Formats: sequence, structure tokens, C-alpha cells
Amino acid sequence: MRTRTHPSRVRRFTADPRVRGVQDRLAPHHLAALKRLGTYLVFGGLAAVVNLATQALLLYVVYLPLGESARNLFALLVANEVSILANFIPNDRFTFRQLAGARRVWWVRCLRFHLTALTGAGLAVLLQILLHEVLRVQPILANALAIAIVLGFNFTMHHLFTYRHVAERPAHPARPVRPALARS
Repeated sequence: MRTRTHPSRVRRFTADPRVRGVQDRLAPHHLAALKRLGTYLVFGGLAAVVNLATQALLLYVVYLPLGESARNLFALLVANEVSILANFIPNDRFTFRQLAGARRVWWVRCLRFHLTALTGAGLAVLLQILLHEVLRVQPILANALAIAIVLGFNFTMHHLFTYRHVAERPAHPARPVRPALARS
């Protein structure tokens, strides 16, 4: 029977103090990134449910006098916009608030989130159409697969674009003062 070792007595993988120092410095950063990924997945999962429910509502409950492909495209576009807003609000409040880009005003963050999410949604729509029209996968399943595939792209782009570091504008440098010409 094995006994548990107290966490303070657990040996590190390396004895080199330089490497241990790097491990200590990186651990909080990695922990914060994992926490952001976890909350992003939870809120993204909820937004995906909103997306699929909106699409199903528009496809199967609300009558739209459109052909099958046009109805599917309309349902996809509306479902994507509703889910982008359902994704932005909690992610802005809880997931990305620690990043430097969270200092931007709300409407700028929302616009940048939309740009990133719409790019991802465009990829998801293309994938969904490909899966549904070419491979004949049922529309809801095709959309769910497309959302899952685009998830990594969206999370990465929110880090690189939406909430990236806010560039500080330098103060206007004073114009160089020209020395007065000496009158002789």
C-alpha cells in the first residue's frame, strides 16, 4: 500500500536551480491560461447550445418561405449572431478581463470580438455547408462539428487580436525649440 507524499516533499523533475526558477516563473502564467481556456470552453459550450437551439428553432419551428439551402443559410447567420453575443458577454466579463485588451471601451471590445467571431463563424459556415451539401451530413450535426473544429481558431484569435496588449500612445513630444538667432 502506497502512502501519499506531502506536496512540500515532492521532488521536482530537475535539480538545476536555473530550470527550477523558470518553472516557478511560468507556472502562474500557465495556470491563468488554463483557467481562461476552461472558462472559454464553458461559455463557448453554452453559446454553442444557443447557436444550435436558434438554428433548430429557425429550421424546424418557424416557417420561412425559402428553399432548403436558403433557409439553412438564414438560420445559420441568425444563430451565429445570437451566439456571438451570448459568447461575448460572459467571456468579456469573466474569461478575458485580466488581459491588457480588456481596458478598451466596451463597444471596441465587442466590435473586435465580433470581427474575430465572424471570421470563425465564416469558417464554421463554410465547413457546415461543405459537410451538409457535399457530404450530406444532417444540418444540426454538421453545424456542431463545424463549431467544434473552429473552437481553437477562435480562442487563439481572441488572445492575439481581440484582447491583445493595448498600445500606449506616446505623449506628443514637444517641438524642438530653435535657438533664437543672435542679432549682431
